[in-house]
Amino acid sequence: SIARFLIVGAIALCAAMPVLVILCRSRIQIRQLRWMVLIIFFLASVLPSIGKTIIRLTKGPEHAVLDSVIQVEVAADMLAQGRNPYTTEYFGTNLERWYGHPYRHALYHLAYLPLPVLITVPIQEGCRALFGLYDSRFLLLPVWVASFLICWRRWRNFAWGTALLVAVFLNPTMVHDSLVGRWHILSLFFWVLAMDLAVRRRFLWMGF
Repeated sequence: SIARFLIVGAIALCAAMPVLVILCRSRIQIRQLRWMVLIIFFLASVLPSIGKTIIRLTKGPEHAVLDSVIQVEVAADMLAQGRNPYTTEYFGTNLERWYGHPYRHALYHLAYLPLPVLITVPIQEGCRALFGLYDSRFLLLPVWVASFLICWRRWRNFAWGTALLVAVFLNPTMVHDSLVGRWHILSLFFWVLAMDLAVRRRFLWMGF
């Protein structure tokens, strides 16, 4: 399938990238290294995320995703219907089907703060009205890419900017979380946005 091709292809290309770096290390400049990190980011994270999204949309909402994503989506449905997601149980929903049994505490209450649910409601309702489908990576993937691109641009003049990009965005934990969907990607975006706005404001004041 297209999804599996994207995932396998991304893994193969990422495995080949270090070999290219070693072979060409004497000719690589910082600017070229930054572009290589950008390419690796898209190959290791963005393309596989798209693949997993396709898998979930074709196989069903219980596939290729974490329970946290499912619970927030179900909670957003409840809120859109006028129900309180913190006082409503989650039996008979996609969350119970993901667990496969009723013995999980998350089936009895919403385990997350309101922000992901509140942000999800208009996006989820809009996507379903326009396209008839929704996956939380419709929100998380653009936010993840935006966070990377802001840092990629903002850190370009820092001596250790490229190393910071790799440490923050290409460490195994964050790459894995970007594939399966975790809500701290949203938190990271707000931190990155706050940092960018703070730097912009500082330069603005210095200009005066």
